[in-house]
Amino acid sequence: TQNLQEAGILKAVIETLSENASDGITAPLFYFVLGGLPLAMTYKAINTLDSMIGYKNDKYRSFGWAAARLDDIANYIPARITGALIVAAVYCINSCRFAVSWGAEWLEGMRNRMGRYVGSFLNWIEGKIKGPDFESAKRAYSIMIRDGKNHSSPNAGVPEAAMAGALGVRLGGPSTYEGVEGVKPYIGDNILKEGLKPGSAEAYMEAALIAVGIIKLTSFLGLLAAILLV
Repeated sequence: TQNLQEAGILKAVIETLSENASDGITAPLFYFVLGGLPLAMTYKAINTLDSMIGYKNDKYRSFGWAAARLDDIANYIPARITGALIVAAVYCINSCRFAVSWGAEWLEGMRNRMGRYVGSFLNWIEGKIKGPDFESAKRAYSIMIRDGKNHSSPNAGVPEAAMAGALGVRLGGPSTYEGVEGVKPYIGDNILKEGLKPGSAEAYMEAALIAVGIIKLTSFLGLLAAILLV
């Protein structure tokens, strides 16, 4: 983090949240459903080895490649499940937000429109029904498909791309990790938001706070699916 500006640190937070949702939550649940605690523990052993020695630097390049490749194989399906769960979580959040907003406005409209023409009231209802904006969920899916491969890892890019699309921010780009400098392809697009400059620290701060909520719901959906499948 020594060479990162505030926006870069917040971008890294979003990337870490997205990737670790797969490594730390979805994948263990996935293998627990398949083979119980023994298989889940086996997965965590592989994942921990990758975290400890699976680096592409001079010290670990030859020694840690096996752990890194095993982790890539083990996380292939869970990473894609995580991407789908992120899209589902964003859709659920948008649906709940719309339901609460519409319900409050509907009650207010009922009170204000009593005694007025029924036709105008029905037109108001029709306008509200057409009103929900699910662009962030659609964007999460499309960016996941478009940019999911824009990562050195065959897996990490999938949940990161879904999250980038959901938040309307751009992830990836130049980075330094464990002393190794690299230029990763960009993931996602910076979407213009009211009062926020695209790519600014403020935009990434808001996105990071929203990402926490998305990951919480993603984790809940994953846990719910695991309970239903066990």
